[in-house]
Amino acid sequence: MKFDYKHSGVEKSEIEKTAKKLQPYITKLQGVVKRGGYASPESSINCVSDDETVENVIRLAKKKKFSKVTHIVVVGIGGSNLGTKAIYDALYGQFDVLEPQRLPKMIFLDTCSMSLLGHFEYFVKKHITRPEECLFVLITKSGTTTESIVNADIGFAALTKKFGIKIAERMVVVTDTDSALWKYAFKEEIDILAIPRMVGGRYSVFSSVGLLPLAALGVPIESMLSAATHMRDVCLQPTSLKNPALLSASILYAHVKKGRSIHDTFLFAPELESLGKWYRQLLAESLGKEKNREGKTVQAGLTPTVSIGTTDLHSMAQLYLGGSDERITTFVSREKDISEELAPQSSLAALVPGIRGTHVGTINEAILKGTQKAYQKKKRPYMDVVLKNISPESIAEWMQWKMMEVMFLGYLIDVNAFDQPEVEIYKQETRKVLNAKRS
Repeated sequence: MKFDYKHSGVEKSEIEKTAKKLQPYITKLQGVVKRGGYASPESSINCVSDDETVENVIRLAKKKKFSKVTHIVVVGIGGSNLGTKAIYDALYGQFDVLEPQRLPKMIFLDTCSMSLLGHFEYFVKKHITRPEECLFVLITKSGTTTESIVNADIGFAALTKKFGIKIAERMVVVTDTDSALWKYAFKEEIDILAIPRMVGGRYSVFSSVGLLPLAALGVPIESMLSAATHMRDVCLQPTSLKNPALLSASILYAHVKKGRSIHDTFLFAPELESLGKWYRQLLAESLGKEKNREGKTVQAGLTPTVSIGTTDLHSMAQLYLGGSDERITTFVSREKDISEELAPQSSLAALVPGIRGTHVGTINEAILKGTQKAYQKKKRPYMDVVLKNISPESIAEWMQWKMMEVMFLGYLIDVNAFDQPEVEIYKQETRKVLNAKRS
């Protein structure tokens, strides 16, 4: 991964000044890694080196006959599925419609939708021929997430209706130890994997939350975790210019202080859109806080947006370059690989000067560079990230970097980056409404 921040609008001296502020926190995180385990809110950084979880996932792979699975049904919402979906879509999902025979595929029951559930029921009825082809992974940290319980109950009923199987045969539950769902699963003899209690959903992609469904997909989880571990260790280096999380957090913090309130992740690879949405939740839930750590009302936050190149150049570029100067942008692309590329050759290509015989990757690279030059001319600050490729390893590096970046930002902005008190309000009010309708 290459990270270039020369057009970020932040001087090296300011980055170094912020880096000094972060030294006590980096020392704390180094201690979290050294001690191991899950005793602190930051201990999600230990998920990447949790051999016990990997062993449990491999054990379940044999028991649930992953080799026979054609469809993995991930039932979760928010942090329970966004990380898995980000990796899946990057590798396969964005273009699944073009490869109907490629298996296994993932199905995400991630919102409470009659249409989604109805289509899923029809799919099972018409296309699933044996129960072993389907694996349900129900993920809810609290064990009582309304949408997930509804989707799991109705979704699995489609399998039960067709095959008459018990829920324990084709489901795995991932939840907090001793949650209501944990107790239910234990009673029904459903296989269970624990989410470490101190690991929040948006930081949980490298726990059993992501590892189980990704292992069922065939993703090499051990090499993925190795790449994430390497990035974690790089992001624990105290030297600012060698630490990408410290660099990006310092730059974002500088722009927050200048009054910029939006961070746009501009992805010049459409298959990474879900990765941008994973980061959107991470940044929004971690920093969007009414009060700081001392209880003072601050109404902090940095609004994350996701743009896709080149598509959104034709929908949002006018605003980004001509509208208010309220955002800092991070461009994300992948290294060009000529061996994979196609080039327009027919007379049709002659309609646009310069594209005939030019590789598509070269064209995209020119559009990206042209966009960045436009940002420079309009004095719109940005950072530039180039991934070596789109693989489980490179995506894992990016995700680990971003999780640590957000931890650093929470420390700098002085908010708790690990709780989500306002999210609980809607959940409580939803339950009150549902209970009132029953009475």
